[in-house]
Amino acid sequence: MLGYVALLRTVAVGATDVRLLIVRTALKLDQVVVTGTAGGAQRRTLGNAVDQIDIGEVQKTMPVNEVQSMINGRSAGVTVAPGTGMVGAGPRIRIRGVTTLSLSDQPLVYVDGIRVNNNVASGPTNQGYGSGSISRLGDFSPEDIESIEIIKGPAAATLYGTEAANGVIQIITKKGRIDAPAEWDVSVRQGANWFDNAAGRVPENWGLDKDGQLIGVNLVELEAARGTPLFRTGHLQNYDLSVKGGSPRSRYFLSGQSQRNQGIDVNNDLWRYSMRSNLGLQLSNKWNVDANLSYVKASTNLASDIGAGVLFNTMFSTNVDINGPRRGFRSSPPEIFHTRGMANQELDHFTGSVIVSHTPFSWLTQRLTLGLDQTQEINSTISTYLSGADAAFFSPTSARGSKSRNDVAAAVNTVDYVITANKSLGPNVSSSSSFGLQYFRRATNTLATTGSQFTGPGLTTLTGTALTNAGEDLIANVTVGSYAQQQLGWKDRLFITGALRVDNNSAFGEDFKWVTYPKGSLSWVVNEMPFWTVDAVSSLRVRAAYGASGHQPDAFAALRTFQPVTIGGGEGGVSPQFVGNPELRPERGRELEMGVDAGLLNERFGVHFNFYSGRTDDAILLKPLAPSNGFPGSQYVNAGSLKNSGVELALDAQLMQRRAFEWSVGFNISSNSNEVLDVSAVASGADVNGADYIKFPSNLDTPGIHLRHQVGYPAGSYFGHKIVSATLDQNGVARDVMCAGGFKSGSPLPCADAPDVFLGQTDPKVLGAITNTFTFFNRLTLSTLVDWKQGFVHGENDTLVRCQLFQNCRAYWFPLEYNPVFVAGIQSSSLHDFAAADASFVKLRQVTIGYRVPESFAQRLGAKSLRVVAAANNLRTWTDWTSLDPETYFLNNTFDKWSQTFTPNPMSVSFTVNAIF
Repeated sequence: MLGYVALLRTVAVGATDVRLLIVRTALKLDQVVVTGTAGGAQRRTLGNAVDQIDIGEVQKTMPVNEVQSMINGRSAGVTVAPGTGMVGAGPRIRIRGVTTLSLSDQPLVYVDGIRVNNNVASGPTNQGYGSGSISRLGDFSPEDIESIEIIKGPAAATLYGTEAANGVIQIITKKGRIDAPAEWDVSVRQGANWFDNAAGRVPENWGLDKDGQLIGVNLVELEAARGTPLFRTGHLQNYDLSVKGGSPRSRYFLSGQSQRNQGIDVNNDLWRYSMRSNLGLQLSNKWNVDANLSYVKASTNLASDIGAGVLFNTMFSTNVDINGPRRGFRSSPPEIFHTRGMANQELDHFTGSVIVSHTPFSWLTQRLTLGLDQTQEINSTISTYLSGADAAFFSPTSARGSKSRNDVAAAVNTVDYVITANKSLGPNVSSSSSFGLQYFRRATNTLATTGSQFTGPGLTTLTGTALTNAGEDLIANVTVGSYAQQQLGWKDRLFITGALRVDNNSAFGEDFKWVTYPKGSLSWVVNEMPFWTVDAVSSLRVRAAYGASGHQPDAFAALRTFQPVTIGGGEGGVSPQFVGNPELRPERGRELEMGVDAGLLNERFGVHFNFYSGRTDDAILLKPLAPSNGFPGSQYVNAGSLKNSGVELALDAQLMQRRAFEWSVGFNISSNSNEVLDVSAVASGADVNGADYIKFPSNLDTPGIHLRHQVGYPAGSYFGHKIVSATLDQNGVARDVMCAGGFKSGSPLPCADAPDVFLGQTDPKVLGAITNTFTFFNRLTLSTLVDWKQGFVHGENDTLVRCQLFQNCRAYWFPLEYNPVFVAGIQSSSLHDFAAADASFVKLRQVTIGYRVPESFAQRLGAKSLRVVAAANNLRTWTDWTSLDPETYFLNNTFDKWSQTFTPNPMSVSFTVNAIF
């Protein structure tokens, strides 16, 4: 049986007391994977790592509502960044660190072999910097998914071409079985989430009241005592129904889901309905057709994190009005925000594919995949017209309200043809030859309209505003590619693979047409060799892979464009906009990966180790232009280089397997480092040692801190003056402030003479997770997941704004109680290195208790099996982060990672009942 160790036992004829205990194998070399291969292939044949997550097993022991939660902590080297704790918001996912200096860092996402929309930052555009980030990955129901496969770099991504340098996530949905009876699966989940210890985490603010008395106020406590709590306990509910089976020549899987979740903010909620139909038809012994269709309809209401939100006005409260109409809130009491503002995304998402497979001969297979992924988003925000006492909290213009609407229609088309010949070249040699043609098209049509100043109360349409503005845009990108792959196998133990891909993309410059990406790999199952006699190592595979992939420029980066203007007496004309670059080519990533997979002690321990070293050349960057050339601004050029390397270790262990008790452990840890090698062609400066750098703006808008791509340092790191010593006089004023002198000086300097120094990288150096599952009497399970991220900083704007801009933190009023270095920073107008704060953390992510009800009881209800699971999430975080949550930060930019009053990830509990009939 796949997934178990073969067992051979001699027993006496007629014996009645025979018990055969089969052991799960920790190293599944015969497991079939589909990602990164021309067709399904056994893991033993692959020279690169492909992580496979068995979603069915995850849902049994640690059920979750989102695909991103399934990935987090279960694949070494994969970073999942939630961004905000709003329900409906989605994360960024980064695989193996930084591979680009300016383009998207998001992996391609496939569902059943076709590309789908991988946007991680959809949603209302003006809802702050974090909560307006809805990921399309969240549209797919975990209950529909069989497994998720992840490939991690150019060495594995050659078959995906010019868009795959960031890796690939393949979602494989459930299918029925040929000639199987109908099996119904019903799940009901109920739960709640809340802001854990809100009064202890939202800081007490200090300041003068209207009588000039210094007081400290915690608005969370005050509002709770008043009977108007700031945050609610949100209701979580999920309902799933599916059926699968098949006839002698067909198979089917049909499902429907309903999800309704409330966030901790009154204005944050989500409802989502989804349906899926996966049908397979065996037309003959040679022809098969599979049709996969899904439809999602959703509505997400997001509360604002920045400026107009409850949390913002609580964190930055003012004590002057503590007993007045504002009750201490920065601009207005929370009930105004609850009734006035709305930010919403209405979604229709269709995904459909048809896969036709033909086997004209036993050794020859061809497959054609046609797919369409279509999303229609209506993103809107509204601030209603205010009058009377409510209008007094705002300026006359702001009180009249506004509305914006952004309609986005995005379509992704896939055409993928592959033909594979599998032949035996002798008694010990096998051959697999593949050739493929691919066509991908992504088109996004955007219609944006804004209006301000409603002409009266009760109006909610754009036509009811006095001032309107509109714009429309269409962006299309096409990739055409082909590849050939040859694999030779010897005795099913040694496999050598070579491949070459050729691509063209519509975003390439007109003087650059085709790009080639090679691939080569080796896989050797050593333990099956005659010389292998190490009993403790029951299986051993060594492997290596080298490959190249790319990242195409943005759609219009290579084109010379003009913008419409009004000229003369009001007639239309054009003006130079972007100069373009006819020689612009894709970024090119190359990677060498080497690894070892081993099964130890009769497969009770499975060890997976990877080392990778990659490099990105021709990195696309902006080069400033001289105004005299007739075109303003900058030009995209291939001008940068970056290296990226790391190690990954994963361990699967069956520590104990007895009749009454089992204990299994999953552990992974990875380390990644990247370094900018060259930006000299577009450098905006050089440090004191002569190293080139590009300085670019950050939304952490504070003097003394900025982001750089600097040669010799990680990409997108924070730099600035760093205070290393200071003294406080008797009045708490910082004196004798000294800053780090950098490598050239080697000793502290007066801050006016000190250089900018490295303050920290924004991508974690180390990722890790550990899961423990305890099973009692094959019925009761207890599971835990702990994950961590170490060695990075984020911009922490909350402390900066509270202590310096609004002057309401305790350190401002009682400086003698605090570290002089910190006090010197909050008293300075230009030295704010404390705002680049350590974001490392360890989190108890999930604890679950599950019980498989005895079959006799389940059968009384007409069910084959019945399972009940209780889960708790985000129970505890250990961190030195100085604000609400180290995982919440601005998501709309690859490097600009900073936080300001972002909603933290809530604690939650849920109860799931699953029955199979």
